[in-house]
Amino acid sequence: MAYLEKDMLSSFHLKPTHFLRCIDDVFFLWEHGEDSLRYFERHVNNFHHSIKFTTESSYTQTSFLDVLVKLDHGQISTSVYYKPTDTHQFLNFHIFHPLALNVSDSNSSVSSRSSTNKK
Repeated sequence: MAYLEKDMLSSFHLKPTHFLRCIDDVFFLWEHGEDSLRYFERHVNNFHHSIKFTTESSYTQTSFLDVLVKLDHGQISTSVYYKPTDTHQFLNFHIFHPLALNVSDSNSSVSSRSSTNKK
């Protein structure tokens, strides 16, 4: 995918100001207007016959993985993003699951909560 990504970006005359990819999720900032963004979307979707991208765009906020990215007066801020289907329920630590799974789930809960409280 890195090879394809490099070719897609280098073959278009305008570039995103920031570009992040995690496996098959991509986040980028576009400062060239909506019309050129639509041309860019068509460009990447026509680049390879079997790879297609779905897009979401917003002037104020969007989610990327578990992060809500907001743009307010030119400043970028982030917070934890919870999908609408998230019930905020966690496994009971004492149920019959391998200990490594319980510890892993417990650690992710703590890190998610602690990052939510950072200002």
